[in-house]
Amino acid sequence: MNNLLRKNEVCFPYSLLSEVFEILRSRNAKYMTFGDYLDGKWNSNQKCEFRSIRLNEFRSTNVLGFLPRYMTGICWKLWRKAIVERRQHRLAKFFSSSAPTVFIQHDADRFPEMTVRLMQFEQSLGVRSSCYFFRKSSYGPPTEESYDIDFSTLRHLESIGFEIGYHFNAYENVRYDLEEVTTEIETDLEYWSSNVRLRTFVPHGGRPGPNREGNSDLGFHESLQHLAWVYSGNGVCVDLNWSDGHVEFETVKDPREVARAAVNGSQIHFLFHPQYYGDDLSEMWLDRPISKERWWRRLWQLD
Repeated sequence: MNNLLRKNEVCFPYSLLSEVFEILRSRNAKYMTFGDYLDGKWNSNQKCEFRSIRLNEFRSTNVLGFLPRYMTGICWKLWRKAIVERRQHRLAKFFSSSAPTVFIQHDADRFPEMTVRLMQFEQSLGVRSSCYFFRKSSYGPPTEESYDIDFSTLRHLESIGFEIGYHFNAYENVRYDLEEVTTEIETDLEYWSSNVRLRTFVPHGGRPGPNREGNSDLGFHESLQHLAWVYSGNGVCVDLNWSDGHVEFETVKDPREVARAAVNGSQIHFLFHPQYYGDDLSEMWLDRPISKERWWRRLWQLD
């Protein structure tokens, strides 16, 4: 894939990430990968539960969350108990002396070399992240997009504290064929497990199937049961969250504001898609919702 197409994805300058990490550094933030969290390599008494919730259970929880006034009896008591515990949790953080903990996630949807470049940039700043890669790109014909993995560099980065995970897109890649998906998943897992220490996975959003199904609908396939599904809202409990996952069709707030909101004892999650970060802005973003945000326009000196 030529450099022009790579550049056409860029929405945010690297300087924005530098500012985010500098703000977090000023708050003495500590970085934790999802894999290390799962392994118990943790030095805080503010540890939250690591949840791996099946999709149907997660949807049920959301439904109950939106309909508290219809609960009665034991359900209503449990709801009130959860509210009280959440307030106590926030109060404990207010008096906490432990530094904020930050989880940085990268989903390498396109151009994995851009993710490696971002990891090396983070290394230079003392930042660690959890990075999720495909075995085979979901962006196939007619673009014929390559997806070459530099395992030598990835293994080095893993050895100094970065996490390499599986960006699950097998269901989408077999066109949502349940008869073929098991073989595809097992091929993916063998590929990754033979090259890195695979502990966690994240489903790719991707293109929906004929019945609006997606990779997340198969996220707890039996072949994946030995891995933890870490996902915004469906993994590590966090107090603050920022993602550029929907920036193509909706605006996002300034991530520096999220970093500034970090307080002692809090856990913060950032999801950065590395193909959106570089030195030259793509003109495609000038027609997208993000272009109306003053903070974003100032990044590129458009005002």
